[in-house]
Amino acid sequence: LAVTGATQVAGKVGAYAFDFDGTNDYLEYSNPGGVLPGTTNAISISFWQYGDSGSDNSIIWVQTPSGQRVVNIHLPYSGQVYFDCGSTSSFSYDRINKSAVASDYTGAWVHWVFTKDVSAGVMKIYRNGSLWHSDTGKTRTLPTASNLFVGSESGSSLYYDGRLDELAIW
Repeated sequence: LAVTGATQVAGKVGAYAFDFDGTNDYLEYSNPGGVLPGTTNAISISFWQYGDSGSDNSIIWVQTPSGQRVVNIHLPYSGQVYFDCGSTSSFSYDRINKSAVASDYTGAWVHWVFTKDVSAGVMKIYRNGSLWHSDTGKTRTLPTASNLFVGSESGSSLYYDGRLDELAIW
């Protein structure tokens, strides 16, 4: 894990969370053998999030060795929460999104869970334990991914401003 700029602060759960400045902080996990091995089944991503601003960002970005998007979570982008997951090319992926107001993701700790079941074709977003948004017909599989960025898109843009705790991917 490479940490660029992000600092440890008191967390929602346990002693520590990462704090991102919205300018140039991010985490990067690279593994040529695969951060995500590729699946035709399902994925769940969960975390606690405390946004300091509502600026456009990419809080989770997962890509193939060639830079193809596998997973992208914007929290927010243009006033919406986006969840992209599964891909057949750089610009062909499954997406669900919903309009959100700043209080949905700033000023307090919020627990988010993003799920995709490829076999059922269902993607869901949960906010604080309640289903917040979902859609069907989402059957693109997840190719093998080699890079996971937290707090930025590819470590080069759309930087997150806030705290993140207890990130888990299944």
